[in-house]
Amino acid sequence: MDLGTLRENALLEYGRDWMGEEDPGFHIPTLTRLVNRAHRVLAEKAFVYQKTFTTNLTTGSSGVSAIAADTTVIDVDRHQVRAQISSTWRRLTYRAESELLDSYGPFEEVSNGSPLWYFTRTSTTASQHYEIVVVPGSDTAVTNGFKYQAWVQPSDLSADTDTPVMQTGLHDHIIPVTCHLMARLAASRGDAAAPVVYWEEQARQAMLETKRIVNRLRQGNTRRVHSDSYGGR
Repeated sequence: MDLGTLRENALLEYGRDWMGEEDPGFHIPTLTRLVNRAHRVLAEKAFVYQKTFTTNLTTGSSGVSAIAADTTVIDVDRHQVRAQISSTWRRLTYRAESELLDSYGPFEEVSNGSPLWYFTRTSTTASQHYEIVVVPGSDTAVTNGFKYQAWVQPSDLSADTDTPVMQTGLHDHIIPVTCHLMARLAASRGDAAAPVVYWEEQARQAMLETKRIVNRLRQGNTRRVHSDSYGGR
C-alpha cells in the first residue's frame, strides 16, 4: 500500500470523501505528515524495523570508548553488540552504568584494554544524542570494528508511490494510528465531536496486533492457527 493509497484509506476510514476534491480539513500535505508520523509511532511502539550498523571502535578516553548510535535508532538489541578484538568479533555484555561504577569505581581509573561490557546513555550533542559506551575503553582504534543491531525509525514517505518496507499485511495497521492523529487534530481545531477516544482504542489495538505479528515473524519456528472472531472493523 503506497502513500497515496494510505491517505485515501485513512480518509475513507475516518468517514470523509476520498474520491472527490481534496478534503478541506485534511489537505494532502497534512495527511502526508500524519501518515508518516503514524508510521513512525507504529515502528517505535512495535519495534517493526531492525538494522545492523557497522562503525569504528574508538580508542578509550577516561576509561571508556563512546560510540555514537545512528540518529534513527530507537533502541539497541542487547544481544547484538560486538567489538572486533585482535581480528576476532566478541559479543559485549550489557551492564547498567551504575553496576559498573559499583564494581570498578570511576571510569577514569579504569585502564584501556579489551572491551567487555557496554551501557547506553544520552548526551546533549545532536549527532551523538544516543551513545553506546564500552568498558573498558579499547586500547586501539579499529576501523569498522564495532557492530550493533538496533530497532530504527523508518524514512519518511514522500512520493505518492512510496511504500512502507514492512510486510504488506502490516500496512493496514498504519491507518488506525493515522485516524487517531486526524481526530486529535480535528479536536485541536475545535471539533467537539471528533472521535478521539474511538480512534485511540483502534490505534492501540493496531499497535498490539503489529507487535504480535512482528514477534511471530522474528520467531518463525512458532506456528499457530487462529480462529479469531471478526470485529467488523
